[in-house]
Amino acid sequence: MENQDKDLKDYEAVSETGIADFMDYYTDEKVAELRDVFDRVCDPVNWKNPIRKWIWEEDFEITREAIMFFTATAPTIKKREPRPHSRMVYIEAPGYYAGPAN
Repeated sequence: MENQDKDLKDYEAVSETGIADFMDYYTDEKVAELRDVFDRVCDPVNWKNPIRKWIWEEDFEITREAIMFFTATAPTIKKREPRPHSRMVYIEAPGYYAGPAN
């Protein structure tokens, strides 16, 4: 829930600053980077389905941004790899069908 509140504030901030700032940030190169990340975590059969995936913890922020960009839903970390020194986290996101953009 805390992530969703932050996401709403981020959205409101974009709304307040205007679409021009949004478009300046999401250049063709940035969208291509997010597409590459999103393609690694989305359902290969239907990208609009919920997302459930193990990822490297250090990739969480860019993965979160990609999922939010393409599905308008925010992923959460559900569990961490139990082995010591592992940096894997299991994320889940509702997916496009369950989000506000559908």
